Amino acid sequence: MNALRVKLEELTINGTALERVDVLQSMLKSNPVQPLVLYRLARELADAGLPEESLRHYTIAANLAGSTGTALGREFALGYASELYMMGQAQLLVPAKEILNQLLRQDSGDVEGLLLRWLAERAGGAAEKDNAAKTAQQL
Repeated sequence: MNALRVKLEELTINGTALERVDVLQSMLKSNPVQPLVLYRLARELADAGLPEESLRHYTIAANLAGSTGTALGREFALGYASELYMMGQAQLLVPAKEILNQLLRQDSGDVEGLLLRWLAERAGGAAEKDNAAKTAQQL
Protein backbone atom coordinates (compact mmCIF):
# COMPACT_ATOMS: atom_id res chain seq x y z
CA MET A 1 0.00 0.00 0.00
CA ASN A 2 2.84 2.41 0.81
CA ALA A 3 4.38 1.71 -2.59
CA LEU A 4 1.13 2.78 -4.23
CA ARG A 5 1.04 5.99 -2.19
CA VAL A 6 4.60 6.82 -3.24
CA LYS A 7 3.73 6.10 -6.86
CA LEU A 8 0.66 8.33 -6.59
CA GLU A 9 2.79 11.17 -5.18
CA GLU A 10 5.19 10.82 -8.11
CA LEU A 11 2.33 10.74 -10.61
CA THR A 12 0.79 13.83 -9.04
CA ILE A 13 3.85 15.73 -10.21
CA ASN A 14 4.74 13.97 -13.47
CA GLY A 15 1.90 11.63 -14.38
CA THR A 16 -1.24 11.69 -16.43
CA ALA A 17 -4.78 11.58 -15.09
CA LEU A 18 -5.16 8.04 -16.44
CA GLU A 19 -2.07 6.87 -14.56
CA ARG A 20 -3.33 8.46 -11.33
CA VAL A 21 -6.76 6.87 -11.76
CA ASP A 22 -5.11 3.46 -12.27
CA VAL A 23 -3.10 3.82 -9.07
CA LEU A 24 -6.13 5.05 -7.11
CA GLN A 25 -8.16 2.06 -8.31
CA SER A 26 -5.34 -0.27 -7.28
CA MET A 27 -5.31 1.35 -3.84
CA LEU A 28 -9.06 0.74 -3.53
CA LYS A 29 -8.68 -2.88 -4.63
CA SER A 30 -6.19 -3.49 -1.84
CA ASN A 31 -8.40 -1.71 0.73
CA PRO A 32 -11.84 -0.47 -0.37
CA VAL A 33 -12.56 1.31 2.95
CA GLN A 34 -10.67 4.51 2.10
CA PRO A 35 -12.99 7.51 1.74
CA LEU A 36 -10.08 9.88 1.09
CA VAL A 37 -8.88 7.74 -1.81
CA LEU A 38 -12.43 7.62 -3.19
CA TYR A 39 -12.56 11.41 -2.90
CA ARG A 40 -9.27 11.78 -4.78
CA LEU A 41 -10.59 9.41 -7.47
CA ALA A 42 -13.79 11.46 -7.75
CA ARG A 43 -11.72 14.64 -8.24
CA GLU A 44 -9.55 13.01 -10.89
CA LEU A 45 -12.62 11.79 -12.76
CA ALA A 46 -14.22 15.24 -12.55
CA ASP A 47 -11.06 16.84 -13.89
CA ALA A 48 -11.07 14.32 -16.74
CA GLY A 49 -14.61 15.37 -17.70
CA LEU A 50 -16.40 12.25 -16.46
CA PRO A 51 -19.13 13.76 -14.28
CA GLU A 52 -21.30 10.65 -13.86
CA GLU A 53 -18.36 8.54 -12.70
CA SER A 54 -17.11 11.37 -10.53
CA LEU A 55 -20.50 11.81 -8.89
CA ARG A 56 -20.76 8.08 -8.24
CA HIS A 57 -17.43 8.11 -6.41
CA TYR A 58 -18.30 11.29 -4.48
CA THR A 59 -21.48 9.58 -3.29
CA ILE A 60 -19.67 6.40 -2.25
CA ALA A 61 -17.00 8.47 -0.47
CA ALA A 62 -19.65 10.46 1.42
CA ASN A 63 -21.50 7.31 2.50
CA LEU A 64 -18.29 5.56 3.51
CA ALA A 65 -17.00 8.61 5.39
CA GLY A 66 -20.29 8.79 7.30
CA SER A 67 -20.13 5.15 8.29
CA THR A 68 -16.44 5.28 9.31
CA GLY A 69 -16.56 8.68 10.98
CA THR A 70 -14.02 10.16 8.59
CA ALA A 71 -14.24 13.93 8.10
CA LEU A 72 -13.75 14.91 4.47
CA GLY A 73 -13.87 18.67 4.94
CA ARG A 74 -14.73 21.79 3.01
CA GLU A 75 -13.03 20.94 -0.29
CA PHE A 76 -14.92 17.66 -0.46
CA ALA A 77 -18.24 19.41 0.20
CA LEU A 78 -17.55 22.03 -2.47
CA GLY A 79 -16.42 19.43 -4.98
CA TYR A 80 -19.41 17.17 -4.35
CA ALA A 81 -21.91 20.03 -4.53
CA SER A 82 -20.21 21.36 -7.67
CA GLU A 83 -20.53 18.01 -9.42
CA LEU A 84 -24.19 17.77 -8.42
CA TYR A 85 -24.77 21.28 -9.79
CA MET A 86 -22.79 20.70 -12.98
CA MET A 87 -24.89 17.67 -13.89
CA GLY A 88 -27.63 20.19 -14.77
CA GLN A 89 -30.44 18.03 -13.43
CA ALA A 90 -33.08 19.70 -11.27
CA GLN A 91 -33.40 16.74 -8.90
CA LEU A 92 -29.67 16.96 -8.07
CA LEU A 93 -29.93 20.61 -7.04
CA VAL A 94 -31.70 19.65 -3.81
CA PRO A 95 -28.82 17.58 -2.40
CA ALA A 96 -26.34 20.17 -3.69
CA LYS A 97 -28.13 22.90 -1.72
CA GLU A 98 -28.30 20.64 1.36
CA ILE A 99 -24.53 20.06 1.24
CA LEU A 100 -23.91 23.79 0.78
CA ASN A 101 -26.28 24.77 3.59
CA GLN A 102 -24.43 22.40 5.91
CA LEU A 103 -21.12 23.91 4.81
CA LEU A 104 -22.43 27.44 5.34
CA ARG A 105 -23.65 26.58 8.84
CA GLN A 106 -19.99 25.95 9.67
CA ASP A 107 -18.79 29.15 7.98
CA SER A 108 -21.49 31.59 6.89
CA GLY A 109 -18.91 33.73 5.11
CA ASP A 110 -17.60 30.99 2.79
CA VAL A 111 -17.67 32.90 -0.49
CA GLU A 112 -17.34 29.83 -2.72
CA GLY A 113 -20.12 28.08 -0.82
CA LEU A 114 -22.36 31.14 -1.02
CA LEU A 115 -21.75 31.54 -4.75
CA LEU A 116 -22.41 27.90 -5.49
CA ARG A 117 -25.58 27.91 -3.38
CA TRP A 118 -26.76 31.03 -5.23
CA LEU A 119 -26.09 29.33 -8.59
CA ALA A 120 -27.96 26.19 -7.46
CA GLU A 121 -30.90 28.23 -6.19
CA ARG A 122 -31.00 30.22 -9.41
CA ALA A 123 -30.85 27.05 -11.51
CA GLY A 124 -33.56 25.52 -9.33
CA GLY A 125 -35.76 28.55 -9.88
CA ALA A 126 -35.25 28.30 -13.63
CA ALA A 127 -36.14 24.60 -13.53
CA GLU A 128 -39.29 25.36 -11.56
CA LYS A 129 -40.29 28.03 -14.11
CA ASP A 130 -39.66 25.57 -16.97
CA ASN A 131 -41.83 22.94 -15.26
CA ALA A 132 -44.60 25.47 -14.65
CA ALA A 133 -44.47 26.57 -18.30
CA LYS A 134 -44.66 22.95 -19.50
CA THR A 135 -47.61 22.29 -17.18
CA ALA A 136 -49.37 25.41 -18.47
CA GLN A 137 -48.83 24.31 -22.07
CA GLN A 138 -50.33 20.91 -21.32
CA LEU A 139 -53.48 22.52 -19.93
